[in-house]
Amino acid sequence: AVVSTQSTGEEMRKFEERKTNEGVELPDQLLGDSTPCHDLPTLLTKYGLSQYLSVLQAQEVDFYTFLTLTDEDLKELGITSFGAKKKLVTAIQEEGRLHQIDHNSVLNASNRW
Repeated sequence: AVVSTQSTGEEMRKFEERKTNEGVELPDQLLGDSTPCHDLPTLLTKYGLSQYLSVLQAQEVDFYTFLTLTDEDLKELGITSFGAKKKLVTAIQEEGRLHQIDHNSVLNASNRW
């Protein structure tokens, strides 16, 4: 059987990304989907993090506020698991990149600030 070097190369790239992310295994959603989300439930589902929706909603964290959260903010919200924080921060960074927005524009767009 002939193995495509392109698909093998892509698989290796994804493996290396996972491996180099400080030992945290990230869901495949973090590695390939380049479609930006526009609401918090969809975003969390996209990244396999929907279990954190109730925590964020209880603290009135909307989509734009979510994109401003830091590791320290997540701790303050009670999310203390290293893996969970790493995945959430990665999702925040990726969505910010997909939306091509900076921190200040996110703060201005949030209806919670």
